[in-house]
Amino acid sequence: MKFYVKFMVSHSCKMKVKAELDKLGLPHGAVELGEVEVKGGITANQYKQLRNALMKSGLVLLDDKKAILIERIKNIRR
Repeated sequence: MKFYVKFMVSHSCKMKVKAELDKLGLPHGAVELGEVEVKGGITANQYKQLRNALMKSGLVLLDDKKAILIERIKNIRR
């Protein structure tokens, strides 16, 4: 399952996202700028916890299709 993260623009951001995934016990695959791949499923509660944890770090977990598309286009340029 792929998630898209806004404001994830540096290596330190990637490390923060990985740390939060590990804290929640979510097995993850690739963590790239703006994208996170979580292996297996994720419960609604885990999603909410991840979203809140990322917000504290200044990152936003995107769930709107238009916002996801815009963020993907921005990341192509980087």
